[in-house]
Amino acid sequence: MKFMNEAADKICKCEDMECVTKAQAELAKAGESMKDMDPSKLSADDQKAIMEATQKMGKCATDLATKAAGGAGEGEGGGEH
Repeated sequence: MKFMNEAADKICKCEDMECVTKAQAELAKAGESMKDMDPSKLSADDQKAIMEATQKMGKCATDLATKAAGGAGEGEGGGEH
């Protein structure tokens, strides 16, 4: 499950959503090679690692999207009285 942790780290290093989208596409491509794997045959440790990496990816992507959305509106309406 090393590639999941690597993908999470890559997403968390992104500075824009384009980077996140590319990293997610790479992850999806890597996941294609595992599509025939039976999840029930994963060890508890592997299942936990996948869950933690997925949560990390989601948090980093959400944080970046929130930051990008907040930054996009800066300066708008600043002249209103």
